[in-house]
Amino acid sequence: MKESPMLRRMRGTEPQKKKRLPKKGTIRAILLVILVFTVARTITTLPTFFSRPQEQTPDHIPSVGGEVVGIKKVSDKREKTESVTVSATVKKEKPQGPVTIPKIFNPRRDKTLSFEQVSKIVSLETFDVNQPVQKIPQGNDTLIFSLSIDTVLQNLANRLMEQYKPKYGSAVALDPVSGRILALSSFTNQGEADRGPHLFSSSIFPAASIFKIVTAAAALQSGGFTPQTTIPHVGRNNTLYMYQLERELRNYSNISLQTAFDRSINPIFARMALYSLPKGALVDYGHRFGFEKKLPFEFPVEKSKLVPPDTLFSVAATASGFNRTTTLSPVHGALIAAAISEDGHMPVPTVVDSVYSVSRDAGVFRGESKKWLDGVISPLTAKHLRELMISVPVRGTARTSFRYIRQSPRFNEFEYGGKTGNIGRLEIGRTEWFAGFARHPQNSDQRIAVAVVLTHDPEWTVRASFIAAEILRIYMRNVQDQAQELLVAEGESSD
Repeated sequence: MKESPMLRRMRGTEPQKKKRLPKKGTIRAILLVILVFTVARTITTLPTFFSRPQEQTPDHIPSVGGEVVGIKKVSDKREKTESVTVSATVKKEKPQGPVTIPKIFNPRRDKTLSFEQVSKIVSLETFDVNQPVQKIPQGNDTLIFSLSIDTVLQNLANRLMEQYKPKYGSAVALDPVSGRILALSSFTNQGEADRGPHLFSSSIFPAASIFKIVTAAAALQSGGFTPQTTIPHVGRNNTLYMYQLERELRNYSNISLQTAFDRSINPIFARMALYSLPKGALVDYGHRFGFEKKLPFEFPVEKSKLVPPDTLFSVAATASGFNRTTTLSPVHGALIAAAISEDGHMPVPTVVDSVYSVSRDAGVFRGESKKWLDGVISPLTAKHLRELMISVPVRGTARTSFRYIRQSPRFNEFEYGGKTGNIGRLEIGRTEWFAGFARHPQNSDQRIAVAVVLTHDPEWTVRASFIAAEILRIYMRNVQDQAQELLVAEGESSD
């Protein structure tokens, strides 16, 4: 008789069934294994996940030659990942580890620093022209350099370069009487070829129409011209065709030198060189203004180039600045403006006011005011050139940039002017210049010379004349405020 299941369980004779996990338990076990595997894999990738932001910089961000600064993380909701936004400013990569500075000054051997020793120290990569006071270790000694840099003007020039971001740019401002440098700004946009940290001393820039200053000086001093002398002109202002250079013109207009300078009319300056100047006058006056000469400065400066013209058209092109072979450094451009401001006297530019030795507890160097090229032009020629240049911000090619200065009565006591220039150059882009001055006629302590050069793509972002006008405006405003404060202080002390 077959036993019932209940009776078999009571007697313990019922066969044992294999234990099996329920279906839900199997699924949970599989999910648990996957979870453990995922966690283990995530732990191994944590160092990459928490890596520094600059290590996550996308491939399209240039990183050669410096560290990218200004990184900001931005959430991307579509992919739920992190992207990186990088500013256009590239900071020069700092050397890793301690920096070895060559020993140039020995306090046991040298009682004072020579100009050559100062130049070697200033040329070191660790020397920062943006710091008006800085310490330079020299063995067991420390040298404290005091620069002539005006921090207000220096910061203004740097800020404007950063704001408008040309391809390349430089601004130089100096005291035209003493030669003391007030601003030395140099800018290279991200992604552009590195052409050195000191563009202010580079002569890669075509001089363009800045050379018209030299041509005008030759015409005024050697050609018998005055600002009101007229020259026949036909055709467009910014071209240089052979029919515009013929000795006998048809249907021409008589244009004064003043108007030609205001509007930067190429054929006028070409015709002056061809028919009114002695042979070789352009090269002669170019050398007088410092072209092809070694410029004395703490920083090494490339010579401004002037190739002697050997054909009629090259004479015309050189006189009008309509070539790419005549080049100019920004420091030299500011000195040309300084010579016109100071009746033909061109100073030696200096940026180091003094050097103090900590171990000696004494000064070991003091900058001196010297003339580099004296009597570049006569005082009368300088006066006529100032008349030409003063008209440029009023009626000429810089009138828009100087509108605010021109409309402000507080600047009426100053004379201010300059010359613009622009020309294309494929390697560095379109080059644009302004070289000029601002001067109080009766007070030689309130004078400044400036040169600004920018290179652009076809779509420019700012005019060189605008940056120059801002530097001149801030300078004139500050010296006025300082003079007023001095008057108030003197009045209080007399009481």
